[in-house]
Amino acid sequence: MTTNKVNAPKRALRLMQLMTILKVQPGITPSNLYDQLGIKKSQFSKDKQSLEDMGFTFRYDRSQKRYEITKEPFFPSAGLSFLELFSLISAIKQMSVKGDHALSAFSIEAIRKMIAATQDERTRELLRYELEDTTLKKGFGCHPDVLNCLFSATKERKRVKVLYKAPNDEPREFLFDPYVVFFRKRALYVDGYRPDPIEYKGFKTLRLNRIESITQLPYGFPQQGNYNFHERWEHVYYLFGTNTPPTTTRFRFSAKATPYIKEIQWHNSQSIQNERDGGCILTLHVAEPKEAVREFMEWGAEMEVLEPEELRMWYHEELQKMLALHT
Repeated sequence: MTTNKVNAPKRALRLMQLMTILKVQPGITPSNLYDQLGIKKSQFSKDKQSLEDMGFTFRYDRSQKRYEITKEPFFPSAGLSFLELFSLISAIKQMSVKGDHALSAFSIEAIRKMIAATQDERTRELLRYELEDTTLKKGFGCHPDVLNCLFSATKERKRVKVLYKAPNDEPREFLFDPYVVFFRKRALYVDGYRPDPIEYKGFKTLRLNRIESITQLPYGFPQQGNYNFHERWEHVYYLFGTNTPPTTTRFRFSAKATPYIKEIQWHNSQSIQNERDGGCILTLHVAEPKEAVREFMEWGAEMEVLEPEELRMWYHEELQKMLALHT
């Protein structure tokens, strides 16, 4: 009995992870799915049965080489006050600050359904404006129509045509196969595959506020290899390095900064070693260590870059440039 109580939260999180993977990575292979969940096939069968008991059913289509959700339970959202629903909309902004997974993006669709069920028309329009205009358009710089199209295209596995304007570049129109819409530090992104031309072909990540126009095409797209969102982003600290192996990176923090460093999960690879003076050493395994340095620069002299040596030298040069600007 005690063991079941201890394992219950872990199992609940795994079931939630399983449902999320099936939604955002339907083309994942069964073996990769077991590996990502950290379980064997026998445990997967038990988890599948548990979800079926809750009304969530799915199957693996061998001909299409993808998972298909066949039934998903829906729950009424009665009893929410205007302030409670309004606070949920505001919470999306906070979820995106450190959120880096597609589960956060699903909250937008959930809140849209709650708003649609609101009886009073004026209240419904006010909440819709707060979500679509204030939160999505002004908060994330993303036009609601772009997000709606991508939600539809990822769900139906349809190719899209986008007009994309990157910073310091001219707008470019190209085809794109959207796989996953997700949050990453106050911004919305879509991970997917660019099928042509040859020089641009491959997996890409687009920032939604840079999409000036988008059109969903009437045909679908093939799954490219064993696409795995988790593996692709596992070693990324912020945004860059999806195709780069991780580098062991260490930072030393003063005794003053250490309590604050310890109370935050900076990256899933982190480990913290206590120092005798009350400080600590934070170790990360990330693809682009410079992103982590920029994160910790706010600590000023309370932080020291220890390794790798080339990162330490780069930071030294950056500090010299900063000093020159303020001399």
